[in-house]
Amino acid sequence: MSTLTIDIPAEVLRQLEEEARRTGKSPEALTREFLETALHTREKAGASSSSNEIEARFRQNLTYFEREKQTLQERYGDQFVAIWEERVVDHDADRSQLASRVYSRFGFVPVCIDQPSMSPARFYISSPTLG
Repeated sequence: MSTLTIDIPAEVLRQLEEEARRTGKSPEALTREFLETALHTREKAGASSSSNEIEARFRQNLTYFEREKQTLQERYGDQFVAIWEERVVDHDADRSQLASRVYSRFGFVPVCIDQPSMSPARFYISSPTLG
């Protein structure tokens, strides 16, 4: 395995360390995971997806949310969670801020953003496609 050294702002480091503590992973492992996810996303964004594929991936995330709803509620309470590729990638009490961060981080992918403590009210809204 190779080593890469990068400079990051203190606030980003603080967030990374907080997320590492929360998830029980080392900051290095979490950074590797973030990089792999970002690169995988860029790779996927290069290939055009049909609306059926996008909807199927969204429904896959929604199914994960429904299946794990109790666990998500216990862990995240009243916060919204963002689910992409059947895992929680971020969470926040403010849905708009969460969506903004997720789309900034991953691009316009079929992510499911919902609040585990709420009763079901689902809307499927296609994200803008990258041209």
